[in-house]
Amino acid sequence: MNPICNLEAEQVVLGTLIGDPKAAHFVGMLHIDDFGAKQHRLIFEAFEIAASEGRHASPVVLTPQFRGQKVGGISMAEYLSRIMSMMTRRECISDYIRALKDMSGRRVLAEMSIRMKEVSNSASASLPEFLDQLTDACDGIMSG
Repeated sequence: MNPICNLEAEQVVLGTLIGDPKAAHFVGMLHIDDFGAKQHRLIFEAFEIAASEGRHASPVVLTPQFRGQKVGGISMAEYLSRIMSMMTRRECISDYIRALKDMSGRRVLAEMSIRMKEVSNSASASLPEFLDQLTDACDGIMSG
């Protein structure tokens, strides 16, 4: 798991999306990169696929895609049930989404700081190209 991650907020958002069919419209506010935990990225991706096919991404629909996978020693079916128990009211989900966006932005900044060090230590790295990438990354954070 990425250390720059709000695991509980990720669980609440996914639990709400999975547990409340009327919350599915919030998926448009999210991107897979908003999730720092690998298992949450996988769940979100499966959720998006089910939603694009017009299906409610319930645990019954999602679980077959994760046969044999475990999260923290429990089956994915058990994990999906656990995160569904953490769901919040639709009126509150945007606060959790903002928390995910904040963490996502921080992960981008951390990645760019590593890249910045690499560029500053390399005489052959293109500074203008890196600055364009950095600007794009910052713009992405601000619009996220």
